[in-house]
Amino acid sequence: MLFTWIIPAGKQLLRTSYCYRRLHLQVPGGVRAKLTLQQINHILRLREATSADTECPPPIKTYEASQLAANFPIEDRCLEAKLLRTGGMLFAVIDGHGGPGCAQALSERLADYVSVALMDADSLQRLAGEIDSSANANSEFPIIVNRKLHPGDYIIPSQRSNHYRWLGRYVRDRVQSPPAVVDIPAQLKDAFLRLDQDISASGLETLDDNDEVVKNVSLENLSCCLSGAVVSMAYVNDCDLYMASTGDAMGIIASIDEEGIWSSQVLTAQHTHKNAQELQRLYEQHPGEESGVVVAERLLGQLYPLRAFGDCQYKWPAEQLKAILKHHMLMHMFPQNYHTPPYLTAEPEITYHRLHANNRFILLSSDGLFDFLNDESATKLVTEHMSGRRALQPFSVPPNSGATLAELNLRLKKRMIAQSKKPDDANVATHVIRHALGRSETGLDMNKLSRTLSASVEEARYQRDDMTVQIAFFDKDYLRLFSPMETGNRSKE
Repeated sequence: MLFTWIIPAGKQLLRTSYCYRRLHLQVPGGVRAKLTLQQINHILRLREATSADTECPPPIKTYEASQLAANFPIEDRCLEAKLLRTGGMLFAVIDGHGGPGCAQALSERLADYVSVALMDADSLQRLAGEIDSSANANSEFPIIVNRKLHPGDYIIPSQRSNHYRWLGRYVRDRVQSPPAVVDIPAQLKDAFLRLDQDISASGLETLDDNDEVVKNVSLENLSCCLSGAVVSMAYVNDCDLYMASTGDAMGIIASIDEEGIWSSQVLTAQHTHKNAQELQRLYEQHPGEESGVVVAERLLGQLYPLRAFGDCQYKWPAEQLKAILKHHMLMHMFPQNYHTPPYLTAEPEITYHRLHANNRFILLSSDGLFDFLNDESATKLVTEHMSGRRALQPFSVPPNSGATLAELNLRLKKRMIAQSKKPDDANVATHVIRHALGRSETGLDMNKLSRTLSASVEEARYQRDDMTVQIAFFDKDYLRLFSPMETGNRSKE
């Protein structure tokens, strides 16, 4: 769903997507130029990222990510962060809509909130003391996460002080009521809900006690509130994997058995009209409004995901929402049948998976990818890329290996098959996006790929969505040593 969104004009934001925008090539008269292979590669590889210069905590071995814009500017964000105070690593794909404001805020703030939520009482006390000391010394806020920045990523400087102001309050509140026991699913939920609550509260600061709009309105805060984002997040701490999903982004884990057979398992719920439990939840929360809560497969006839961050036009009290929208001439955003808000929540569903020796990688993606692929085909593209990369390594036989000629011949035959599938892209996430857009019954169709990537900015948005793919590979030797079970325990909270 497209909305009118507010964001201050800024050179930083325009620079983010300029390189991509200028590669939408069309010649006068409406005839689209055919892209060269070099142009195709440049567009697909423009927003790649890897862990090449990053030390990952075990069992994460490496990770790779890639993004392809359809919107201008791109509304997706991708997050990898090491949690310095609690251990473990965070991966998240953030799929924005209605503008990039909310997704941008989540990319800057989510890891910090998760880190605070996971801290024990002693760690919270120490952090609170550090915050007080940094405030007295007028120094930087204590660093609690180490976040990887991608090509094209940016930070909004004016929002840093706002973020730390609300994060400091969250720390103090957690100090006052520290977790009695370790309950990671509950702590992750608390982080999601508190961040969304703070985003909403920032927007309502534009009103005074009489619900009148104040003079110095923060357009950044308002942009964040009136746009939205869904999230698929994986928290990996040693052999424990927690997947948190709000909305319709995807999270998949892939495994290989002793016979070399690959399988995939979706670990995220889809919070859309297709989920009967989601519909039932909404009906129970808004009795008597069953005919108006979900209309034409959308929340109040407008929003496709039934859970999301931001999108405060489905959360704020009606009078306060009207006051803000009227002031900014955005009353077209006021939903029909708006009787008993909030209609939308950022509460995630949590899935736990105990990693084991057969697990190989997790794949997170915005739903733009799965308009073209399902979980099995996405997994197959990753495994083919893995096989192709192995085939590029020099062929060698260890001395005194005892291998027979028949065994060597079989290895060489397998190598020839793998070499025929050697990837065009070093980055596996880019490889997945390339084949999602260009695949055909006979293989990769370069003409199809060219047509897709040369669409104008206006056309592209109606042909596909922004695509973000993030893949984290596990160290199988570490898992075999520390979590050798053959099957994982999986439960939903």
